[in-house]
Amino acid sequence: MKTRIQILTAILLTATLAVNAQTQAVKDTTLFFNQKQILVTDSSDQVKVQVFKTDTTEYKKIYEGIFTDGNSFEKYSVETQFGFDFPFNKRKRTSKFAGHFTGFGLGTLITTENFINFNDAGGIKADLSNEFTFSPIGYTVPIINGYAGITTGIGMTWRNLHLGNNTHLVNNNGITTPEPAPEGITYYSSRLRAFGFNMPLYLEIHPLGKSDFYIMGGALLGINTFTSYKVKYKTDDDTKIKKVEGKDYNVNPFSLSYLVEMGWDDLGVYAKYTPTPLFKNDKGPDIQVFSAGLSLKF
Repeated sequence: MKTRIQILTAILLTATLAVNAQTQAVKDTTLFFNQKQILVTDSSDQVKVQVFKTDTTEYKKIYEGIFTDGNSFEKYSVETQFGFDFPFNKRKRTSKFAGHFTGFGLGTLITTENFINFNDAGGIKADLSNEFTFSPIGYTVPIINGYAGITTGIGMTWRNLHLGNNTHLVNNNGITTPEPAPEGITYYSSRLRAFGFNMPLYLEIHPLGKSDFYIMGGALLGINTFTSYKVKYKTDDDTKIKKVEGKDYNVNPFSLSYLVEMGWDDLGVYAKYTPTPLFKNDKGPDIQVFSAGLSLKF
């Protein structure tokens, strides 16, 4: 038990250092865990996740994932000296209780204003908004061997809020408000992106007494560390313009979400509600976020 506490403490310290590093240089974040190095590079055009594994002399890349501004994600397994490898060890099917936090998730976002005006809340018309999650570190404490346990870990979330009605967000004297596009400009993309770390506390249940079928739910604490706002449009001569309008849009630095997920083996479906307002109190529209999607575990 003492060893488990020490491991969990090390994970929390790693997350704290990563958040501090992110505050100083928001574009690059590096995590070290279980002889692996995780490098996250966030730019205005794409997010890249790379995983390296040590072979006692150097780190070799075994995984690369790219999340582009066009809302696509490509995953590549990089061939190593002994064939194909994965970022982390596969869950042991023979273990008494194996959690289902680590993996990827892709879902759609729905905004609301205190359960009214869905996707048209606070003057913001949400359009094709989405989120992407990457959870590399998971830890499970069995409560009832084979049937129930507490799952936690460290993950990352990218949320993309796309505005419709040819509008964009503007920071007016410290207050974030939606405004029409300047005269003569028609946006074909108007997107607020928020990146952050998260730590769950879930109760996970395996009704069949093994890890194939699972149901889990609980709270998810988030720390937002990077935001940016980008628009795309065409000029009269059909030239494509991509412009990052700013990074200070009063997005709430902390969030609390509630999640319910169920799945079979490595594939799951989830629903998540974040009652914490997306923007700081009195600094932007009073809206909350729902998300639902698919998860792929490893």
